[in-house]
Amino acid sequence: RGYFNPGRILLESHYPLGFIRCWSWLDLDLKCVVYPKPVAMSTLPNTDVAGDGDDLSQSLGVDDFYGFKDYQPGDSLRQVDWRGFAKSQSLHTKVYRATSDESFWVDWYALEALDTELRLSMLCDWVLQLAAGHHVYGLRLPNLEIAADQGDSHKHKVLTTLALYGLASSDSNNAEAEYV
Repeated sequence: RGYFNPGRILLESHYPLGFIRCWSWLDLDLKCVVYPKPVAMSTLPNTDVAGDGDDLSQSLGVDDFYGFKDYQPGDSLRQVDWRGFAKSQSLHTKVYRATSDESFWVDWYALEALDTELRLSMLCDWVLQLAAGHHVYGLRLPNLEIAADQGDSHKHKVLTTLALYGLASSDSNNAEAEYV
């Protein structure tokens, strides 16, 4: 886990019949983040935060009308505000929100006393399960907390934080890594 730089790579070919070898060394200036290897837990700990007094989270849905946004290519034509288009000649899309009061904390302290790497691997699996279920979740680590949210960018932010947790390298402070 952490930052990975592949360094120099040998690229070679023996085309067409293996009589001639052509080769070159590539020194790629690439850096990517390697997430912890997920280790499945038998059951996820219960860290529901519905009773924490936080505001109800809102996510895209079909329940309640929320407002309008500018039309983007690919938006559903069913959601286009045709009445407004007829009046103002500008195209807008209707936005609906689903209100959900169920969010979770991926909490370092919810796991038993394990070594750091195993605990990070279990937290990684926990994040992947919550993200796959489109749940709202946050991350609590010692001296660090990421607010509850959902979506791919939130998942990558949380997984990057887990990957870089506890690394003494100066690069570990740079959370703006490229995702390869």
